[in-house]
Amino acid sequence: MDLKTTFHKLNFRAFLPYLLALTVVFTSCDDDSNETPTLQGALVINAGGFGNGDGSIDIYDEETQTIQNKAFAKANSRELAATIESILIYNGQGVIMCNTADKVEFFDPSTLTSLVAPIESVVVPRYAAGNGNFLYVTCWGAWGENWDLPDSYIAKIDLSTHEVVKEIPVGDGAEGILIHDGKIFVANPYAYPATVEVYDISNDELVKTLSFDASPQRLVLDKNNQIWVSLTNGFPASANGVAKINPQTLEVETKVTLEGIDSYGKIALNSSKDEVLVLAVEPYTEENNGENLASEVWILDTDTESFDSSPVISGVSFSGIGCNPSTGNIYVAKAPSYASNGSILIYDEQGQLVDEATAGIGPYQFVF
Repeated sequence: MDLKTTFHKLNFRAFLPYLLALTVVFTSCDDDSNETPTLQGALVINAGGFGNGDGSIDIYDEETQTIQNKAFAKANSRELAATIESILIYNGQGVIMCNTADKVEFFDPSTLTSLVAPIESVVVPRYAAGNGNFLYVTCWGAWGENWDLPDSYIAKIDLSTHEVVKEIPVGDGAEGILIHDGKIFVANPYAYPATVEVYDISNDELVKTLSFDASPQRLVLDKNNQIWVSLTNGFPASANGVAKINPQTLEVETKVTLEGIDSYGKIALNSSKDEVLVLAVEPYTEENNGENLASEVWILDTDTESFDSSPVISGVSFSGIGCNPSTGNIYVAKAPSYASNGSILIYDEQGQLVDEATAGIGPYQFVF
């Protein structure tokens, strides 16, 4: 199935009650020892099952082709007891955004051991970016009466005290966030219309709102300091794909269509930051029941601003994507279900399979 022109039809409002439960990424050797893990590779983030609070973190070592499952639990002699939404490593601290229960955890990236008690005052934390000594975490906030998200905000956290010092109101359902050139870019896929908002980081004031016919999700910064944002669940289908935002003019300069883009807009940069890897997944239907969904990885050239003529990787049940900046290898997460363990697949830059390994439940994201 060519997913380049397959539209993922999804009623966002109807799906919202289930999204929180869903949101939640290595080789032939599965390490179940109780030894304290050491970080010598990629973090594999496993979201966990729907609302079960059983998210976990693995460590995959590409050089030795080994994986340490449940590495965070082993390092801390405790489970996270949460659904993991995302992880960021910034200024020598690892940060875990957790749902069910809502909290932000901090850990030592070299050992995965916890640094301080988690922040538990946040409401549905999603993604994070850092600037100076502060962390900016997008939060959905409390649900509205109509399953909308009118109280979304950015939690500004002082990394010295690990306390929330400010809440910045933003558009509905704040998701991806990127900080560049003194500005905060935040994607609001559940606003109507869906938007990317731009804030002045010096005073946290809104300076620009960009509207889209599809839902902006994730943001990355390429080698030319241009911002690319994934666009999903659009109407018409041609609104799906990626768009380029000029961070100087704060204008959308380019939109490139990929109708079958994954509904969560999962994208990643390659090692040289001149390509955007984009995940495309067959839409859910009553017939396929969400099982063995055809999946592809497409490459966007940021110079030509176009996709390759065919996907670099094809398979089924893909749930996440990443790229090792040291080797250029492409990491793909695979989650056939959210009730049992998934796996990760490692490909070279030409799309040839190098390795695969068993991960936890719902592998979703990679951090290098």
